[in-house]
Amino acid sequence: MSDSRAEAIAEAYGTFQRMQDDNQNAVLRMFAGLNDVTPLLPQGHIRQSRARSEERIKTISALNGIEGQGNGYFLSFSTAFINHSCRPNSFVYFNPDTQSVTLHTLRAIDKDEEITISYMQEDPYHTRSERQQLLANAPTEENHYEAMSHLRQLVETMEDEQLESLELSLCYVEQARIFALVGDERGWRGKMRKALQLRLLCLGADHPSSVDLALQVHQ
Repeated sequence: MSDSRAEAIAEAYGTFQRMQDDNQNAVLRMFAGLNDVTPLLPQGHIRQSRARSEERIKTISALNGIEGQGNGYFLSFSTAFINHSCRPNSFVYFNPDTQSVTLHTLRAIDKDEEITISYMQEDPYHTRSERQQLLANAPTEENHYEAMSHLRQLVETMEDEQLESLELSLCYVEQARIFALVGDERGWRGKMRKALQLRLLCLGADHPSSVDLALQVHQ
């Protein structure tokens, strides 16, 4: 976990060398670019040397890292493997501080090319033209009950898939805010505790956001 993308990439090789063997092997299996020939090389010293090169490790960090919505930059094994099952892989990041949205992709996107940013939709069998038509005509507003339903569905999906991540921690915080608005202190505290558990798991106890969340839970 690093405070910024640039810092994570710069420190990637040193971080990799300090990892345990199992974690190193998981990193080495991650996507390392369209021009990565390492998987095509025969087993041996040359393949091992190229796979563990500083340049390749930094490339893996750049292509597989995720910005944690104001909480830094990190490599998520499960999310990386899921995301890279499609081409081109893409990741949408919303920065609440600047109120801006950034789309990261593995390669340039051609004009009118359809990309996948989410696997959640009402009907997975829509044709490309049907999806584009739905997107063009999609309403831009929803009521609070619809928003709460979508958030609950997102949390349940991530829990079922056991995606223990910062994203799920942030979802718990949003659910806690809803409980606070309706005056349900027990519900608020339960969701905040779940958010804190994941924050400690992903960032550690000394991270500022973990400390801040702990103070809120135990206030």
